[in-house]
Amino acid sequence: MRIILGVISTLFILGTHAYAKDWYVSANRGAGREGTRANPVRDLGIISSQLQAGDKVFITTGRYLGRGENGSDKIIVPVEIQGGYSDDFASRDPWKTLKTVFSGSNKSDNFSTETRLSIDTSAYSTNLAVKPHKVVVEGIIFDNAERNTYANSSENKIIRKGNGSDKPSPESGALSITTGFNGDILARNNIALNTAPTVGVFAFFPGKAAKVDILNNSAVNNTGVAYHLSKSY
Repeated sequence: MRIILGVISTLFILGTHAYAKDWYVSANRGAGREGTRANPVRDLGIISSQLQAGDKVFITTGRYLGRGENGSDKIIVPVEIQGGYSDDFASRDPWKTLKTVFSGSNKSDNFSTETRLSIDTSAYSTNLAVKPHKVVVEGIIFDNAERNTYANSSENKIIRKGNGSDKPSPESGALSITTGFNGDILARNNIALNTAPTVGVFAFFPGKAAKVDILNNSAVNNTGVAYHLSKSY
């Protein structure tokens, strides 16, 4: 009985990633909703609700403001997100010549103060439905400058609460990853600028059996705590 259950369990786990897909995003060439290498989409926010477990997203150089310039992306399945590609996806240099910048616009009617990129797989893998998985984010530059409200044109002092027509500066960080029971995390080669979070610029909430690798990330000119790590259970 144990052997049979083990086989069924393995097939079920493999099945959750059987239809994993590669998606392509380009601020310069993106149009439509295909998300293929030949016909990429314009912004991650366009496909975030379509992503399935195991999908990979490749993003070219450019400035990304979120869907409707709302400045926030939320994903609820384990995915891999890689930035820093050239427009033809043939080369990669995320920190130098091919920067992928996630920002937003506080002038947008769709403006959101939530975390710039949030990935939460806690509903995907629970104690009752254990699905091994991994979340990867690498090669992204998070810059909240256009999401903040500043006291003056020098932009050296943020305004926390909105006044009149001014919208509040987000009290959220750049990247938040929460995983289910045994969801691993890899955050590598990311940079965060100009955020003012109350929890952490980079915040991680791994599941009980998770492995967490936070490698070569940099938090520059932010307020509060740069890195936050605590369990999600």
